[in-house]
Amino acid sequence: MLTPKISGIFDCRKYDQSGKKAHDQREMLADTDNVTFSVLQPIGQVSECFMNNGQLDEFVRQRVSKREREAAAAENRQEVADVISIKFKIGSNCKWFDRFARPMDRPTNEELEKTRWMVQLDFTKKEKDPIKPLSPSGYWVNAIMICPIEQNPFTGQAFEQAAEVEPEGEEDPNGDGLPFN
Repeated sequence: MLTPKISGIFDCRKYDQSGKKAHDQREMLADTDNVTFSVLQPIGQVSECFMNNGQLDEFVRQRVSKREREAAAAENRQEVADVISIKFKIGSNCKWFDRFARPMDRPTNEELEKTRWMVQLDFTKKEKDPIKPLSPSGYWVNAIMICPIEQNPFTGQAFEQAAEVEPEGEEDPNGDGLPFN
């Protein structure tokens, strides 16, 4: 299945079963290990690829955003889930592409964790195996097209008129200066 363009972050650190270590305190995984890509989306913007017969898929989790928690506390009411959380698993067989759909080497875990990314994913849903409860299940990425998201839009090229240098012989497919098709 193919996702629409989505933004999120990579988690390239070892899982802490105790839950006591902060993200930055967890040990970084080797660049050849599986990593995850996490996405938060408003419930109203859920793509059909994450739905199953009109219901959220089993691997999609409903969450309460910080904004909703604050609003519920101010209004003295119960919190309502207003976002969904999706985790994609990226293994060593995943093919990586840049924003111009050219094959590229997998970035290092340090590079992946530095910024938010705009991605488009080709993924496979692997069902849970009742006979083997530890079998790999969830959304496994086959191919990923990535483009970093500028953290501060008021710096860098946002106010400059200089165009990004595109590869020789290639043009922006849409002519809009935005990544992807």
